[in-house]
Amino acid sequence: MSFLNRCQRTGFTLVELLVVIAIIGILVGLLLPAVQQAREAARRMQCVNNQKQLGLALHNYHHTFGSFPPGIVGRVSYDPPSSGPQFEKCPPTWMQMVLPFIEQDNLYDGMKQHFSNGEMAATAPGRFTVVDALMCPSDPGGPKIVDSGSSSPWYERWGFNGNYVACSGSDYFTPTSDPNMIHRDGIFFAKSKIEFRDVIDGTSNTALISEILLVPYAGPGSAIDLRGGYYFGRRAPVSFSTRESPNTIIGDRLSTCVSRPRMPCNGQGTDNSIMHVRSQHPGGGVITLADASVRFVPETVDRVLFQAYGSRANGEVAKPF
Repeated sequence: MSFLNRCQRTGFTLVELLVVIAIIGILVGLLLPAVQQAREAARRMQCVNNQKQLGLALHNYHHTFGSFPPGIVGRVSYDPPSSGPQFEKCPPTWMQMVLPFIEQDNLYDGMKQHFSNGEMAATAPGRFTVVDALMCPSDPGGPKIVDSGSSSPWYERWGFNGNYVACSGSDYFTPTSDPNMIHRDGIFFAKSKIEFRDVIDGTSNTALISEILLVPYAGPGSAIDLRGGYYFGRRAPVSFSTRESPNTIIGDRLSTCVSRPRMPCNGQGTDNSIMHVRSQHPGGGVITLADASVRFVPETVDRVLFQAYGSRANGEVAKPF
């Protein structure tokens, strides 16, 4: 018998190799969704934590000043006389007011004098600074900075946009009867100064903060979406309404917005402007209530029930989500 005949073959056959590859492929296919779900669970937990910290920051603001900050520190869609300060042409929002309570004292201190001089938020120093605490890690659209580099002193250069917005109420921001957003039924609106005692429906039954999705800025000359523009109080793009359930197919409406998947835009205009809760979390969105508790609201939530959480003193009986 030859030496070659005495040697036994110990390698894989082609069939065996293909079977092993197929098994590995199946295992990887089973594992990837689990990994993705684990990552999303971690991102959602971070989003919940961000909102919890914002809720506590707003409580601390109330403890310090005796009320929640205004949703918009000035009238919405208002043009002041050209001879006076231009502050109300594009006023700051609740976000700038809460900065000292989320460990952003330096950013706030850098723009205080700017506002004291009657200048617009859209030209404030520091407006291009990204604040991580105001971003949901599940949104691929963030961080978002709007800066066209144009010669315009403010429009198309208002800076940082974030995911977390404050509840103005259960209906449109600027209906015909209230074009400047001064009389809304939530906690945050133009020149609002709501105290805990004003939340007649109960702090555990009234919305405070929630999340939206951002349409990325594509650069100079591209269409601009206002949603999440903390330094563009002129059009209230850092507010939300509970008129529709989270991730509704009914589009948002602002003076400037761009439709994208999961972020529809229902026309443009300053009348009947509105934004809804939107997120990349499967099945719903995260919302913070006025008692600083955080809840996940499913997309299937009863519409009337969700509207009840938007108002502060309408007397509805709001059941748990």
